[in-house]
Amino acid sequence: MIGPAIARRAGLLAALHAEGTTTYRLFHGATEGWPGVVADRYGPILLVSSWRERVPDDLTARWAAEASAALDTPLVGVWNHRGPPPFLPPLPPDVPPNPTGTEQGLTLDVRPRHRG
Repeated sequence: MIGPAIARRAGLLAALHAEGTTTYRLFHGATEGWPGVVADRYGPILLVSSWRERVPDDLTARWAAEASAALDTPLVGVWNHRGPPPFLPPLPPDVPPNPTGTEQGLTLDVRPRHRG
């Protein structure tokens, strides 16, 4: 399901990559047919967020693998469900301790979970 969304954004993604940007939305559920779900690339992380219902447990890993192949870069999948009720599954062990992403020349702290 994320593959077609990435394909539709091919021109935009090429432009973002050319400028060195590695933080952007890959899937917006409201326009992709799954309201309440988004997937964002934050540097080495694919963050899947849900607000309505929880996504299937294996979805994040499948989407991370699909996005990694499509973007030709390894991504670690992380899922945050923002409720109701909120649910934060454990972070995968391969999430870098201090991941960074870039946007228009700026380096950003892209930890998928942090203290406020």
